[in-house]
Amino acid sequence: MDSLIIQPKTAKEFYQVIGNYKKIAVYGGTEEVNKAALENKKVEMLINPERYFDKDKMDSRESGLNDSMCKLARDNKIKIAIEIDYLLKLTEEERIGKLGKIMQNVGLCRKYNVAFVIFDREGRNEKDLNGFALCLGAR
Repeated sequence: MDSLIIQPKTAKEFYQVIGNYKKIAVYGGTEEVNKAALENKKVEMLINPERYFDKDKMDSRESGLNDSMCKLARDNKIKIAIEIDYLLKLTEEERIGKLGKIMQNVGLCRKYNVAFVIFDREGRNEKDLNGFALCLGAR
């Protein structure tokens, strides 16, 4: 048991599943799940932290990350990843909303020196993915 990719619905489920694995990648969920993942040193990558945040508050955007979570990610050397396949499956209207949240997360990652990566299962052109990352605000 070396590595694992999980998509927990609650923090309790997250702690039950991780067990003896050395490397874990976690799909983002609620704020509770995202924070539990970022607090754990076994986690290498948090994928799509904005995934379940559809509604925004009146004066701020809910993007799945905040300043304290980015500090946890930096201290525990956890990468924040965006899965390109997930974005391409969304409708145009949903994609617009998610891209705004992703851009906010990229800004937070840059501010706190957290590694940001594009996660691709299809093997797309690396130059295209780098260009996409630059458009989102990544360096």
